[in-house]
Amino acid sequence: MNPELYTDEFRNFKYLKSSSAEVSYFKTARMSANLIQPWDQELDPDFLWKTRVEFIEQLIDLRHDSVYIIFAGLTNIRDGYEDPSLITIEKPVVLGSNPILRGIRELTLEDILTTQFIEASYCLSEEKYIQGPEFDLNGRIFNLGNLPIIPFSKPDYTEMFYDKDEAEKYRSALTIMLRNKINAISSFSVRL
Repeated sequence: MNPELYTDEFRNFKYLKSSSAEVSYFKTARMSANLIQPWDQELDPDFLWKTRVEFIEQLIDLRHDSVYIIFAGLTNIRDGYEDPSLITIEKPVVLGSNPILRGIRELTLEDILTTQFIEASYCLSEEKYIQGPEFDLNGRIFNLGNLPIIPFSKPDYTEMFYDKDEAEKYRSALTIMLRNKINAISSFSVRL
């Protein structure tokens, strides 16, 4: 893991080479993630999830580590909510296209620096699923357009971390926040 990719200096560099719309997206995504805070602490306007993965360069850098994805559960008034799930990706691999459709092409940091985002084509998988000449159809594959590191991905509470403890803390805080949100909506709708 290259610690330089997780500094304020790198974030500022990333903002400098991004369009104003992308910078706005990244700032909004960061602010939204940091609004979900552990419930056993006072609300802190300067709170940061320190091990949150914000950019695709960081995800590529974690190639020989693990990434933890917290997927927000589905929420609706009638059925309530389902708890957010934590998925561990060991030795994550960022692919330049869907391997089932176009074959395996792993992205590197050099690719990211020289190409523009085509968010619909990037995918995330695990090293064990792409070994050999063909993709393991039983393996997990995630479209990066559904994760918060690609500009303009769909907004929800899904986040990625490189530290499991912090990922668990985020999942716990998100679970409580969703439960409180649904209870508030249910209480309000009963009064109508």
